[in-house]
Amino acid sequence: LAIPEMDFLFANPYVIRKEEEKYYTEKIYMFPGAQTHCDLPWMPQASEEAPCQRNGYITFGSMNSYHKLSEDLFKIWITILEQVPGSKIIFDTQDLIEKGSTNYLYKVFQSYGIENSRLTIRSNKDRVNFLETYNDIDIALDPFPYGGSTTTIEALCMGVPVVTREGNGWTSRFSSSILRTMKHEELITNNWDDYISKAVELAKDQDRLNQYRKGLKADTLASDLNINKHVALFEKAVRDIWERTCSEKVESLNGKASINNKSLSS
Repeated sequence: LAIPEMDFLFANPYVIRKEEEKYYTEKIYMFPGAQTHCDLPWMPQASEEAPCQRNGYITFGSMNSYHKLSEDLFKIWITILEQVPGSKIIFDTQDLIEKGSTNYLYKVFQSYGIENSRLTIRSNKDRVNFLETYNDIDIALDPFPYGGSTTTIEALCMGVPVVTREGNGWTSRFSSSILRTMKHEELITNNWDDYISKAVELAKDQDRLNQYRKGLKADTLASDLNINKHVALFEKAVRDIWERTCSEKVESLNGKASINNKSLSS
């Protein structure tokens, strides 16, 4: 559906590939960096060690909106829990509890042999408390086909690695776009088998989890996700678009003038 008020769409080659531009009604402006940014002053203090160090077990987590989750996705996450003995999973999303879906979630996991004690369901309305939940999560599991965006950035800023599956469209490439911008392609998969094995392998490597915990925030700040870099790139993009638009209008006016002159001379 075309929106007449929208002329350009910001993208980058990670979310919209060159051959896919023809499917969009808007003109695609290929952003040289990340399409989004992180702003850290309001982020709480991140733990410097992975929670598995103090807990003695791995904790997976999903902070994504409940409408991005499905039973098919839960089956994948259950498979991961089965392959990592003693592991647990945290859900922290307001809409899950507001929609009365807590019991449904427990029943789905129970039906596949996952006891309630391995699930923690929270609904933090306070922003700081919500973000502090990442201090209890070792590995964030990105949903599919509607992946995270803000939640992915927040997890990485809090030192939590995000395992994502890259798909065939914008909505399933946003997390992978962020990870590619940060040079952490090792967390990107393109099928469920790889997604599961990546999460399980990472769960078995606590040294690596601690390295992520200590380094991901710095990697975020050093990348084009840094708000100062992002603003500079955005300002350049707006100037480029304005200059391009003005140039096109001048060419159009010159073309019309040329046609009119020919008509008058004839």
